[in-house]
Amino acid sequence: MFLESFWTSLPSTSLKFLVKCYKSQSWEYLLKVHEGKDKLQKLLRILTLLYKVNGKVKTPIAEKEFCIKNISLFLPPYERLRKWEVLLTEENAMCVSQLVDLFCHSPFLLDLDVKVQLFYTISFLKKQTFRDLWGGVLCLHFNMRRDHIIEDAFHCLSSVLDTDFKKEFQVTFFGETDRPGVLKKDFFLHLFDKLIEPDFGMFWCNETSTLLWFPTKASVEQGRYNFLGVLCGLAMNNYTTVHLPFPLALFKKLVGVKPTLKDLKELEPVIGKSLQEILDYSEDDIEDIMCSTFTVSWDGTDINLDPNGRDVPVNNENKEQFVDAYVDYVFNLSVKNLFEEFKEGFYKVCDAKVVGIFQPQELMEIMVGKEDYDWDTLKKNTLYGGQYHANHANIIMFWEVFDELTPEQKKAFLLFLTGCDRPPILGMQCIQMTIQVLNNFTQNHFPEALTCHNLLLLPIYSSKERLKIKLIEAINHNRGFWKI
Repeated sequence: MFLESFWTSLPSTSLKFLVKCYKSQSWEYLLKVHEGKDKLQKLLRILTLLYKVNGKVKTPIAEKEFCIKNISLFLPPYERLRKWEVLLTEENAMCVSQLVDLFCHSPFLLDLDVKVQLFYTISFLKKQTFRDLWGGVLCLHFNMRRDHIIEDAFHCLSSVLDTDFKKEFQVTFFGETDRPGVLKKDFFLHLFDKLIEPDFGMFWCNETSTLLWFPTKASVEQGRYNFLGVLCGLAMNNYTTVHLPFPLALFKKLVGVKPTLKDLKELEPVIGKSLQEILDYSEDDIEDIMCSTFTVSWDGTDINLDPNGRDVPVNNENKEQFVDAYVDYVFNLSVKNLFEEFKEGFYKVCDAKVVGIFQPQELMEIMVGKEDYDWDTLKKNTLYGGQYHANHANIIMFWEVFDELTPEQKKAFLLFLTGCDRPPILGMQCIQMTIQVLNNFTQNHFPEALTCHNLLLLPIYSSKERLKIKLIEAINHNRGFWKI
């Protein structure tokens, strides 16, 4: 194509100028989309072509240059959706639907904030359709026994219609009083901790015991992986992150991106490194040095990557085929049925077209949280209630103690405060902690937390040492949950 070839030859400054011009025109037509939808679609196709060209040039422009600003103006703020502080109209629904149709094939034009807003707006609209005659929202409600959380969760999942998964999700535990949102976070936190335990037998664990993957042979009842997918979808649909220590490959597969050797290096570094060494070796004695054949061991079983397996040595001519076959077996062939179960369950809850706007890394972070711990931002955003203020002696002591905590203790504090040990996808700026005095406290009381409100109830202690002892014991025992 002449135009594509010509653009490839342009300097980056000219390419950047072209992108800016087409973005500006696109924004103008977005403001009057009912009149100029066809022209807008043509402009978006041109921007898509420019994005493709940018991937080929020697000095590409930054991907953020492609993002069309201000699209968030068409969408309600994330926090207002989460707190049910808005009521969306049919006109809102039509606008959001058009945005999805327009940008689902060119998500690089959307920044992360807009993608998150778009996902949760679509989710909110579906929840809003389930309303009773008096305008109240109909919920999917699970009533659980805490000591039978897995059994009860799977029983509840098997007894509802697929359409019910789109509803607002609520959880209660027998004999416990809920504060809005607390038990829901609690449910996902402790259910997933149980599901990923080695004794439960649902997953294969890597050699370093840091990441999980699907086993080659399931040892749990049929349908459990489908339910796991539903649970991941319910958590994501209801503003909750989960503890799911899977490699990026899982999230790649959910959005149709093919896993690579890089993903195997993440899952099993030793195997990944040895495969890379085979690819990098170029001498003629590769068969004698590497001593590898197309038969490999995975999950305790010898696997033939070629019909002739052991009779096919790896050499310079077929080494790329060998590595590709190894990666394909680990991430695709060996787990095909179990992954498809999981994927089917996940998309019973979440809209596949909308999930598709996320890059794999973005999807991973929206489901399990980020690892960007900006503690200074947490402190800066903190509010104080009652007699507390930033210069109160107990608050000064609290922050001194917090700064002395280890990185793992700080993560435990975040779990204690919010119900998750990772910041949400949009970062620590989305967490606004409020610190108030615990009513009727004594020096023996521990700090308490209301996770749904990110509220820390902090007794006034007589010394920094006592504050530190009580805070560490509280976060170690996760006293933010289930208090009488």
